[in-house]
Amino acid sequence: MVEIEINGARLHEIGMPLEPHTPGVIATLRYPKERMRISEEGDDLLLEIPSFLLLELFRQNVLPLEKAPFQLSIGGKNKGSFIIEDLRYPSEPGGELIKVKVRKSK
Repeated sequence: MVEIEINGARLHEIGMPLEPHTPGVIATLRYPKERMRISEEGDDLLLEIPSFLLLELFRQNVLPLEKAPFQLSIGGKNKGSFIIEDLRYPSEPGGELIKVKVRKSK
């Protein structure tokens, strides 16, 4: 379990608005740190992020839609500037983790 931070936003603290069960009630969904993974693939990093959270990162403009650099911190340590190299959806039905390969920006 490690804390992942993108452009200053801690992924486990990103709140996603939910449809309220009762009118006037504000409901949000947050994913705990345990639902996200990060590993090294040579010079690249592989992030595994729940699909709804990844969508929210793009919606809130935490991650850029174009191939622009973003800051990545792992466990509170800045790892530098990265760009999204590849994005893969889960192959198994009902899988929720999207694999996002990132590469150090030059």
